[in-house]
Order: sequence, then C-alpha cells, then structure tokens
Amino acid sequence: LGQKAAVIRALQEYVHLARTHVLEVLVLTPDNTCTDVKCTCDALGLQMSACDTDAAVFSELQRFRPHVIVSVLWPRRIQDDVLGLCADCINFHPSLLPRHRGSMTQFWVIFDGDTEAGVTCHRMVWEFDAGRILRQTAFPVAVDETALSLSIKIAGAVADCFRQVLRDFLQPAGLPEGKSWDVNAFPYHYRRLPKKGIIDPEWPDDKIDRYIRATYFPPHAPAKAFDACGVEHSVRSIYEYKALSTTAASPVKQVDPEVRQEQQLGRKQRQQQQQQQQHPSQSRLCQWWGPTTLMLWVPAAFLVVAACKLQLIFRQGQQDGLPMHEGSRGEAHDPNIAIRYELDSHKRAKCLDGSSATYYHAQGTDRDGGTKWFGR
Repeated sequence: LGQKAAVIRALQEYVHLARTHVLEVLVLTPDNTCTDVKCTCDALGLQMSACDTDAAVFSELQRFRPHVIVSVLWPRRIQDDVLGLCADCINFHPSLLPRHRGSMTQFWVIFDGDTEAGVTCHRMVWEFDAGRILRQTAFPVAVDETALSLSIKIAGAVADCFRQVLRDFLQPAGLPEGKSWDVNAFPYHYRRLPKKGIIDPEWPDDKIDRYIRATYFPPHAPAKAFDACGVEHSVRSIYEYKALSTTAASPVKQVDPEVRQEQQLGRKQRQQQQQQQQHPSQSRLCQWWGPTTLMLWVPAAFLVVAACKLQLIFRQGQQDGLPMHEGSRGEAHDPNIAIRYELDSHKRAKCLDGSSATYYHAQGTDRDGGTKWFGR
C-alpha cells in the first residue's frame, strides 16, 4: 500500500532481496494518479491495482491472501477488516515516533527546531500512528533544511528502514512484538498549518525562518505575509520576508475591498487636512478650483482669450494697412479720452451679427505714475 517516491524506493529494495528469496508482491495505490509507481511496477514486473475505496482495498487483499501488509504513506485509514487479513500489518511513518504523530511531519520537524528526523516502522492498529514500534532510521536535520529537502531524505530513510524490517520478516523468528509507548502523552498533528500559513511578525527571526523553510514544498504554496495595504505576498526565504519591511507584514486576514476603500478615503482626507495645516494659502488656492468655481472661471477665461485675440487682429490690421476708422475722441492728446478704432475690411474681425469689430484704446497711469495703455 502506498504512493510517491518512498514506495518506489521500497520496491527497489524488495527487488534487491528477491534475488535470494521467493517473494510475491501486490502493489496497491489510492487512485489512478500514481503514474510513477505504475511505471516502476511495469518495469519490475510487479502486480499493481488502483483502489479508490476501502471496499476495493479489502477485495484485492482478500484475493491476494498476504502474509504481511505494508503501508507507506497511505492517505486513508486502513479498516479493521483489512488489518485482520494477516498477523503482520506494519506502517512506515515519516517521523521518529512518538514525536510528530499525524500529518505534515516534515513541517513540524523543521518548525519545532528538531536536530534529528527519520522514519519509524510500527504495527498498525485502528488509531493512527499508535502501534508498537519495530524499528527506526534516523538522520540529522540540516540548518537550511526545507520541507522539500527533508521529504527527499525521508524517502531514502524509508528504503533503508524497509530493507531492515523485510530482512527481519524473512528470518525464522519473524517480526518482533515491538515496543509499546504512551500514545496519549504526545499530540497528534492534523493536516493544517498554524496561523493558516501566514507569518506572525511578532515571532523572532529564527522562528520566522523555520516557518518559511517548513512550508517550502513546491508545487504547494509557500508561507504568506501581508504588507501595510493588506496585499498578500508569497515568501520563500527569510530574505524575501525582510525585504517586505518588518513593519509592513501583518498577520491579519485579507482586508475586504470595500473596507479598504473606506480606509484609503479616510487616509486621503487626513492627508488633505495635514496639507491645509502646513500650507493654508495653497489649500485656499486649491479650493478656488472646485467644480462650482470652475464654471465661473471658464467664461471669464473665454473673455480674456477673446480680447487678446481681438488685440492681435488689431495689431495685424495695422501692419497690413487695413482701413481703421477713428470715431470722435476730442483732443488727440487728451489722456482722458479713449480712441475708438473700427476694423471695416478685415474678414476675421467681425461681430456675431456681421458688423465690423470695434476696438477702444485709452491711456492711463500705473501706481508709480508711469504711462500705460488699456484696451477693450
């Protein structure tokens, strides 16, 4: 029973021992997705069957009439009727029991800071990972270990432990009874990550580093961290986490878009209030350009532009020698009398009713007493 790389390594060990022993093997997989195991069985000439239900498992094994049932990373509970088919039903668990019963053992080995990991062969009972211990294979945990690298090492440890247990089984005395232990004294790990896979910024750096390494197992999603805006980031190393800025990471849940919009609006209003306090004159100037005031400024701007254009036309008319009739203006040098000019023949200098455009020019003085001219 089993799947993945650990099963393939165990089957290779079986083939090695089959040189000197007559052995018959039936390989069961939990579904049809274990194509790598199927290829190995086809290459080694082994029987294989995919059993996606407990009834199918029992039917296949009852027909096979096994002397020993071996479970390697089987994802479902093995029922009592299957355990009753033979005297020796053993499981290879990817941890050094009694530590880390249950699922995700690679994660817990690294996150808890264990310096040693390994594989345990134990007898199967109804309760998960609770039977008597037959044999263990251990190896050191590297300082930069990840769940991925640890899984590769565990596959090798399964093969080594399987070889030793199978040799014990082939001895005349058979497998030993095994060592009992207090199951209730050790917790059981279920298939869920602490903090739901999100880094807690309150943790010390060494714990954050262990958490990131313990969740690194491609193609599965790595650890997550949130920045100050509530945006989620995937984190594959302690360096990527620190690059986010320690103050930006947050363990809170993803902020609802409507709530974030209200927060951003409130933040923008606070920024505007701060700018008004720091630069009151600029704030008043900005207020002049509101939607209502803009409607008043547009006609005024149009008048200014129109007057400027008329003045340009008047100057162009003078340069082109166009006839301009002067109206009554009293004394020519009287500064208090405006001069009236009419552009008769300029095609573009026309009013809306078709009449000739008229231009007034008056002399005045500025604040310093100098002469200046006003046009309309």
